[in-house]
Amino acid sequence: MNCIKCGNTLLEGAKFCNKCGTPQQQIQQAQSVPAVQPQTGQHAKSKLTAGLLGVFLGWLGIHNFYLGQRNKGIIKIVAYAATWLFYALTGSVIGMLLNGAVIIWGIAEGIMILSGKITTDGSGNPLI
Repeated sequence: MNCIKCGNTLLEGAKFCNKCGTPQQQIQQAQSVPAVQPQTGQHAKSKLTAGLLGVFLGWLGIHNFYLGQRNKGIIKIVAYAATWLFYALTGSVIGMLLNGAVIIWGIAEGIMILSGKITTDGSGNPLI
């Protein structure tokens, strides 16, 4: 342990620096108390941001990536690409409906986030 004022090496538990006389008790307490971050503040995600991402870009699963739900986001991107490709190749109404369903899925999740039905991110931390 070193004195915070002069850097002199001190014995463990010393109350004063033997070189400059600076009190060490307060310094020791300050150094020994770890900084504690609140559980919700460490990885907290914004409910508003997640909800708006869901409403406007939900068909790409952007809100899922934001919330740490990587697999679900990938599924949405693949589903959207597959339904769009199916519609582009066939021009069928079924392809258009499937594509619309993926878009509605994202919007619905965005609304659920904003309304409080979805309250946690992928790690289980509450949305703020």
